[in-house]
Amino acid sequence: MSGAFQTAVFETPLATVAAIWRQGLLLQILLESSGRATLERQLAATCPGLQAPPPAIAAGFAAALDAYLERRLDFSLPLEGLHLGRLPPFHRDVLLALKSVPLGRVVSYSGLASLSGRPGAARAVGSAMANNPFPLLFPCHRVAQASRGLGGFGPGQDMKRALLRHEGVVPDADGLIPQAFFL
Repeated sequence: MSGAFQTAVFETPLATVAAIWRQGLLLQILLESSGRATLERQLAATCPGLQAPPPAIAAGFAAALDAYLERRLDFSLPLEGLHLGRLPPFHRDVLLALKSVPLGRVVSYSGLASLSGRPGAARAVGSAMANNPFPLLFPCHRVAQASRGLGGFGPGQDMKRALLRHEGVVPDADGLIPQAFFL
């Protein structure tokens, strides 16, 4: 895919969020808890020739982000606007299955493997979650350990906790997710 990278950066109470597009397709969403300057340095290093996206694209992303943050609605964008073709089929299938996990609920890695039609592939699901280019849109923060632990999250466990709390999933005093929140 050629052409200039386009990016928009949004400050939110939970994180600084950047969206990266190329030729009108969303390539990646980045979350950063350290602030805008850290994220902008990362963008400059990885995406040469950054430009602003067309206003309609940035406005659509901002509207989805606002709906998630202000009204607690699932973060949603049209799938045809995403560059999913670069993902391996297994990874794509797991991300699409993850869309069925509603806001306010979590699923275990093994549960997501089953939802994606690949029971027994929990470790591979973990790898797919670690390489999710679209956090929030494919809410990998909703995937937790079967033992009720948080599990990993690229932007860090503090952000994972904050996102889950925002969605109404509150870990208990031991930091474990109550079973009632699991699918």
